[in-house]
Amino acid sequence: MKNIIPQVEFKIKNPEETLKEINEFNRESIEIILEEHFKLKKLLTNAKSKDDTIKIMNRYFRQFQKEIKGKMSAIIKTFQRTWNSSNEDFMMNTFNLLEMDMEKYPKFTANLSYSPIEKINYERNEFDIYNVGDTDVKKMKQIISYNILSTLLEKKLSELDIQSDLLKEIIIVPITGDTKIQKAFTHKPLTKEKFKMILIGDNFLQNHINKLYKEKTSFEDFLKESWEFVEKNEQKILEQLAY
Repeated sequence: MKNIIPQVEFKIKNPEETLKEINEFNRESIEIILEEHFKLKKLLTNAKSKDDTIKIMNRYFRQFQKEIKGKMSAIIKTFQRTWNSSNEDFMMNTFNLLEMDMEKYPKFTANLSYSPIEKINYERNEFDIYNVGDTDVKKMKQIISYNILSTLLEKKLSELDIQSDLLKEIIIVPITGDTKIQKAFTHKPLTKEKFKMILIGDNFLQNHINKLYKEKTSFEDFLKESWEFVEKNEQKILEQLAY
């Protein structure tokens, strides 16, 4: 029986849903949005209250949606066609690497959104991608690949009853550097900048994790052993991250 290959569907995120999310964002998140939408930032100098701010933002983004709708529709068609050409290869290699059953994950949804606050819904296998006209397909494929890998990794860790964002950030490095899926990421194995200089004993943190990955007997064993190592040294890691 032939494997059922998971598909990726590209969509424009529901405008009303995006507006609702933006209206509920905290001040820090709003500042990130304003850095990307300079015209809106200028308009908001006239806001005299929170209600004024919401009205101005809603008006701005409704107009913004109308202006970019045609362009975004064309971009989605290009992205969908480009991704489809390499989807089977990526899915087969990724699911084999993670030792997961493809039939449990028939579809992933990539929502192109005009909000730079990107959300991932792990339960629905759905994630946002900030895009207001970027046509770079190579960049798109790398973002989609990373989000799918991150979603599956979250589920795999959950199955093992491991809840740790810190662990996921650390182990993503050797995974994306694996030759089985390297085509999707097109880079040499990297170290996340914030973990680069963290020492555990007389060796760097990432070297410890890379060694565990290289010597793994199975992917599940790698996750368990990595979790044991990170949990044991979590205080040392957090102390060095604080500097």
